[in-house]
Amino acid sequence: MVSRNVPLGLGARLLRTGSVYAFASLLQRGASFLLLPVYSRFLSPAQFGVVNLAEAVAAVLGTIAAFGLPGAMGRIYFRYPDNSVEQKKAVGATIRLMLGLSLGIGFVSVVAGPSVAGWIAPNFSVPFYPLVTLAVVAAVCVQILQIPLTIARSQERAGRFVSLSLSHFGISTAGILLLVVAMSWVAPGMLWARAVAAVLVAGVGLYSVRGWFLSHSSREHGWEAIRMAAPLLPHQLVAFVLTAGNRFFLEYYRTTEEVGLYSMAYSVGTVMSVVTATLMMTWSPVFFQKAREGDDGVKTLGEVGGALIGGLIVIASIGCTLGPLAVRWLLDARYAPAAPAVALVVGGYLFHGMFSMFQLSVMQHGRTKYLAPVTVFAAIGSLVANYFLVPKYGLVGSAWATLTAYVVEATLVFFLARRLFPVPYPLRRMGLWLAGFGVVFVISQLGLADINTLALGGAAVTLLAGAVGWSVRRHWRQHLASS
Repeated sequence: MVSRNVPLGLGARLLRTGSVYAFASLLQRGASFLLLPVYSRFLSPAQFGVVNLAEAVAAVLGTIAAFGLPGAMGRIYFRYPDNSVEQKKAVGATIRLMLGLSLGIGFVSVVAGPSVAGWIAPNFSVPFYPLVTLAVVAAVCVQILQIPLTIARSQERAGRFVSLSLSHFGISTAGILLLVVAMSWVAPGMLWARAVAAVLVAGVGLYSVRGWFLSHSSREHGWEAIRMAAPLLPHQLVAFVLTAGNRFFLEYYRTTEEVGLYSMAYSVGTVMSVVTATLMMTWSPVFFQKAREGDDGVKTLGEVGGALIGGLIVIASIGCTLGPLAVRWLLDARYAPAAPAVALVVGGYLFHGMFSMFQLSVMQHGRTKYLAPVTVFAAIGSLVANYFLVPKYGLVGSAWATLTAYVVEATLVFFLARRLFPVPYPLRRMGLWLAGFGVVFVISQLGLADINTLALGGAAVTLLAGAVGWSVRRHWRQHLASS
């Protein structure tokens, strides 16, 4: 029998820790969102597109440099008792391996990148030096920054996590305001600011975990990290296709201006990704800990996890209603064509959030190698859809392709998770909540006047939120009564 206080106690723990992560994430996203109108006036869609194309190239190189180790580090941390010698050895070996690979591959990328880029894509519209080079430096340092962030999250030291995250964001934002707004350096200024901020904060973060970094370990600990991380690398590379690959289709078939429009829609819609990331920072350590407690812990995961998914659905519904209106009301008029794509981006990140929750079951089972085929299948679908939709429908077609791929990805990993490490989520209620989200999404795509969209969408969101809240509360009351 599950203890009467487990779901409520776990919920309080999630709320306490998650509120700190949420504060930092929402502060960053809120500030970024408020700065978008400023950026939209100083950066044309084409210039914004150049920045995003450079960062898309760098994201591939940064992911390769990290070798999947950031994703494996959290799992390695929980394989051993807290504060044990073996834990320090295993985590220390992972840190040294990740740092060596990141710096080495990053250096090779900067040196050899211009020649390779000229051979692979001679007509690419963004020069490797200095724009892509700056983006590569930032991407590699951001991957290195994941070392102290992962340790802080695993130890549930939310304060350290938040201080590093906010420092990175604050320095980067200050640099952008100086170089882009004050000095009109436009695209190069934004890339310079992000590179400098990443270098500085990554250095401070590494110093904060020097005790882990300097711990002694054997070669076997390094191989353990490689075995855990290697299956994640293909998954993460293919995941890049889902998040940023469509920008290359837009650049090839359309223009850098349309890349910029899509990227702005993506920036607005990724408020949903911040919510998901905040949730996973709190939920993943709890998931692995409760999974070790047997049937009682797994039942609790289903109860609390179902409620969290309901919350994600409500937040996504709010984003679908308000996101397109925000583009039309707050941004420079040059970015108005991006509005229809925002709801599609929000919907995609809702399903990506569900994927992130379901994949924890796969990681708990230790079968991370199965994640790559799932993501490959979804990415192939995305590429095919982009190939057919982008030439004709542009940024909206690309957004539809991404949404479809995320739906496929979440569905596949859900069935895989149920086979490997089943968690008893409330599936019937989740299906009804998703149907409510579908209603809100359709309203956002009808092309109604803004006031009508706001009224109808607001009413639908209110009904959905009430249904989710009532259902979760009723279920927990029944559970407590039977305990």
